[in-house]
Amino acid sequence: MKIKRIELRNFFQFKDISIDLTYPAGHEKAGQPLEKICIIGQSGTGKTSLLRLIKWFISRDRRIGDDLNLVVPEGGQMSMEFILNHLNFCLTNNGVDLEYSSFGIAVKDKGKTKEKLSHSDWEKLLFEEVKTVNHLMINFPTELISQRSIRRKEEVLELTPTMKEVARTYKANLGEKPVTTFEEGIERAKQNAFRDRLKPGQIIDFAIEDVEKTWHIVLKEIREYRGQELLLKEKVSNTLGQTPGNVFKLQKAQAELEAWMSNPNPYDKLADQCLDPLLKKLDLLVKRDINLESILNLGFVQLQTAEGLDVPIEYWSTGTWQIVRTIAPLFVLKPSKAVILMDELERSLYPDIQTTIIDEYVKYAKGSQLFFATHSPLIASCFEPWEVIELKYDHDSHSVFQELQYKGENHVDNYENYPEYLRWDSILLDIFDLDQEGSKKRTDALVELTELEAQIEKLKKKGLLNSEPGQKQKKRYLELNRLLGWRTERDD
Repeated sequence: MKIKRIELRNFFQFKDISIDLTYPAGHEKAGQPLEKICIIGQSGTGKTSLLRLIKWFISRDRRIGDDLNLVVPEGGQMSMEFILNHLNFCLTNNGVDLEYSSFGIAVKDKGKTKEKLSHSDWEKLLFEEVKTVNHLMINFPTELISQRSIRRKEEVLELTPTMKEVARTYKANLGEKPVTTFEEGIERAKQNAFRDRLKPGQIIDFAIEDVEKTWHIVLKEIREYRGQELLLKEKVSNTLGQTPGNVFKLQKAQAELEAWMSNPNPYDKLADQCLDPLLKKLDLLVKRDINLESILNLGFVQLQTAEGLDVPIEYWSTGTWQIVRTIAPLFVLKPSKAVILMDELERSLYPDIQTTIIDEYVKYAKGSQLFFATHSPLIASCFEPWEVIELKYDHDSHSVFQELQYKGENHVDNYENYPEYLRWDSILLDIFDLDQEGSKKRTDALVELTELEAQIEKLKKKGLLNSEPGQKQKKRYLELNRLLGWRTERDD
């Protein structure tokens, strides 16, 4: 699933905005949905609000938490155009009903005539396609929930009243038996939330779910790996105990075992292909000198320094957590058609990681659509100009608008700034719209330096450069050069 367009009318600070999320004319993928999007803008311009809206439109059938309640002001309307497999459709919310509109597949053949699909038929067709997708949405908020967060299970799940009722009462019309434990009630509630709509796992929201649960998938793969290994070893052992002379069967069993053992176990695969390349920049690595049985008992992946010293999980830095808890789930879940939302992923990440981590996310979510809301020019430098959505606040109309990055037609040749080719300071000035290249002290120093340059030239012409005033001005000139980070010195 991918989003092609978002239109908002009278929705709080969004008075009238239409955001095109397709490749521009002249691009080899012109008209297709963007694969990654960078949303920038001052605080309060609605970056996180956009992510929450996307989350609501995709997760509306999973009623978990007040986080999904969408309040539409009177006269407000929101529409999102999606593409899923061969379906191109639009969902519109005007505060009353969620309306479906289709593009291209709005009719069905009936003999020689074509009959327009009814709302129920269209909805059925849509959800048949939805059921074929493993992950529709994965949400990474600014704060990820951990098993080590000091929260009660009820607080983490934030059940709505309807789900609480399901968790503790008897549903006669569904023929359900009364629940006897809280855990059983939670599981029942989840099943009912997805009844006839979405399957568990299609919506993964780490604002209300534990990000470390993805570790259970790795553990399952490790158990399967270990089980297959024991099965093949047993086959070799049984062959040895058979009638002497059965060399061919023994060689075949040993070859199967050797071929299997050449495959890396899932734990090493997670470390080698995913975590270690990034953790090395923090002088960390995934701990390896543990056997598979010990790995199965771990609460989560274990780390150590490059020198081999263990780093207990409670001593992980926030940057380490940010890397492991966002990269590992994508590597493990392998989403291929999901809409992935990431809010301020740059938090606690050093610049050298910020400049490379976007490629890592894209690599592990091929075929998906990724949205990044950010304040970081380093993150923005990883995007093509048509992938940048800049939100700005108009103080006259008291509304947010999108500042276009191109002039005239939306064509690849008409974009003004290309973030991937700009210096960091140029990105801040030209894309993030900073009105000065440094602090007030820097501006004042530049003015003083200009004045000194003129004074020194005058003294030089008069032959007074080596006088006491001349030496004093020259010393100040060189000092300002040093403070400004310039290495140029006057030869005279």
